[in-house]
Amino acid sequence: MSIESLEPLGTPIALLTDIDGTIHSHECTTRFATEVWPKCKDHMFLIFLTGRTMADTLDSIRSYELPQPDIIVADVGTSWRRKKTNTEDQHPFLFAVKRFPRNEVVRIMEGFQDLNIQETCSPHRASYNIVGAVNKIMVENALSNLMVDCLWSQDYLDILPQGVNKGTVASHIINCLIPSEAVVILAGNSYNDSHLFIDVRQPCHRVVPNDTDQSLIEELSRSTDCILPEGNGVDGVLTLIQELLSDTTKGG
Repeated sequence: MSIESLEPLGTPIALLTDIDGTIHSHECTTRFATEVWPKCKDHMFLIFLTGRTMADTLDSIRSYELPQPDIIVADVGTSWRRKKTNTEDQHPFLFAVKRFPRNEVVRIMEGFQDLNIQETCSPHRASYNIVGAVNKIMVENALSNLMVDCLWSQDYLDILPQGVNKGTVASHIINCLIPSEAVVILAGNSYNDSHLFIDVRQPCHRVVPNDTDQSLIEELSRSTDCILPEGNGVDGVLTLIQELLSDTTKGG
């Protein structure tokens, strides 16, 4: 089974990428849409994976003038939307997502003063800004009876349905919706992308901006074969993606 909205010409390519800080920035607003996409749109499966809410992601695609992807995976993996069906009810882990005990999570987390809830979250996740020296072990122990996972970054905490994140969803997409002969490129720049690089075990190119937080780069380097572009930031990522695409079209 493949993504029905495309009939790839030549070697198929699957780009599974974060948006902000990876393929878009305020200094690099249109390069993906004007330079990268036109040369590969006929044989590319495009999937956006982001920590933004679904509504915010759709607004960003419009305001950034990005191409419409085949799949949007928003809310750190807990929201899902396909271009062909234009619906959000086909999440591959729908049972786990629907069972997420958000009200119970929020009640428990009220006891942690160093965490401020992000009010714009979806019903299928709970996210918090870290505003003090929070005790991670105490937080995880408090939630241990619930079927949830904690995904920590330096500045925030995402509490997600157990087993659901960017990586598990991306792995499902690669296994079930992308042709086996496709060249797969993963790209991301933040801690909520760590599972995207670590949990996806299929052969792929993993691209991380070279100005990403150094501790994240070190963590990923211990467990994956991530590629750091020579150029800085989003420009470096897009240049490297273009090089990978060029090698693919040449049969490299």
